[in-house]
Amino acid sequence: MHQKTLHEMLFALLLCLACLLPVPILNVQITSETSAPHQGKNITLNCLGTAGNAMSYSWQKCNQPLPIGNRTILSKENASLTLINIQQSDIGTYRCVAQNALSSGHKDFILQLCAETGVSSWRSCGIYGYPGYLGYAIVLFYIFSLVKRTRKSSSKDQSDTIYENIALENTPTTSKRVPPVCIRHIKK
Repeated sequence: MHQKTLHEMLFALLLCLACLLPVPILNVQITSETSAPHQGKNITLNCLGTAGNAMSYSWQKCNQPLPIGNRTILSKENASLTLINIQQSDIGTYRCVAQNALSSGHKDFILQLCAETGVSSWRSCGIYGYPGYLGYAIVLFYIFSLVKRTRKSSSKDQSDTIYENIALENTPTTSKRVPPVCIRHIKK
């Protein structure tokens, strides 16, 4: 029985040493609820090194150490980064670096802001939206005006004269020929 306990103790010691010995980091992941939050909102980036142990985390923005300030909060282990009240100046590439004694790895996260349309919901329903009823009315009016101008300019090229065919009254009836036709000019 004494032998079993010695084996058990050695096994426990090996397990304990395995926990203390660093294992190389194979992969680093960053998770977030969204990659394009709205301006003024908060975002939390969570970094996780997989298949490694005894890791420490650090964050960079655009390959520079991340300045920690009033709007930047790191978790106790630096595994999570929270940006408060996101502004245009926060847009960029954030990098989580996970490292231990044997290796290091990193993952990049590109932060973009969700584009604001600047149009309230009632305006996008038709009247002022693109193009909306007002836009269609303006386009139709323009087309109507263009057609009207085109017709007017083409009618200016034609004469304002109407021609009427009448037979001459002084033609002799003895001839079998068709009487000549005189064209009278009438102005409108």
